Amino acid sequence: MFVLGQPELVDEVRDAGLDVVDDGVADVVVAAYDDRITFDRLTRALRAFGPGTVFVATNRDRSTPEPDGLVPGAGATVGAVEGMTGHDPLVVGKPETRLGEIAAETLGISLDGCLMVGDNVHTDILMAERAGIDSAFVRTGVSSEADVESTGIRPTHVLDSLADLPSLFRRSRSRPARGRGRPHPIRRWWRRPRPHE
Repeated sequence: MFVLGQPELVDEVRDAGLDVVDDGVADVVVAAYDDRITFDRLTRALRAFGPGTVFVATNRDRSTPEPDGLVPGAGATVGAVEGMTGHDPLVVGKPETRLGEIAAETLGISLDGCLMVGDNVHTDILMAERAGIDSAFVRTGVSSEADVESTGIRPTHVLDSLADLPSLFRRSRSRPARGRGRPHPIRRWWRRPRPHE
């Protein structure tokens, strides 16, 4: 497996018992967020493709917030590999729903009882929409409310910051227990009207 990503991802792949190669053709090429990307590493990623190589992307985040502003996200790495090879990746992270399903299964809960909290309308909120679960869009990150309006992807809740989450859950707990046929409590309160409603 060839990994175009951070050292921590390489370590996780190795910890899972998979072999990581630095050169030559690989069975799988993984593209992820990578702040060490260079022309040489892109060249090695290109040459890692052979007949039958599977292209996997962790996610398609276009950018990632840092204290001094946005930086390129995993989507930059994924896009570079797509552009070089013409291969479409198997995306295992947001906005695909599989990771949410795995998390809910691991916790032994129903996915429809979860709340997706995120600042990226193209990945976090879209994943929630695809999974059919509630979402809370946080205004302090990657996407703006203008982005939300222009995409047509609608969060269930809009928060000014993560500091608003405790209030969200306190209000949810203060509702009467859910009975047969009653909606999940988070669905019942502080839902911002959607433009089409």
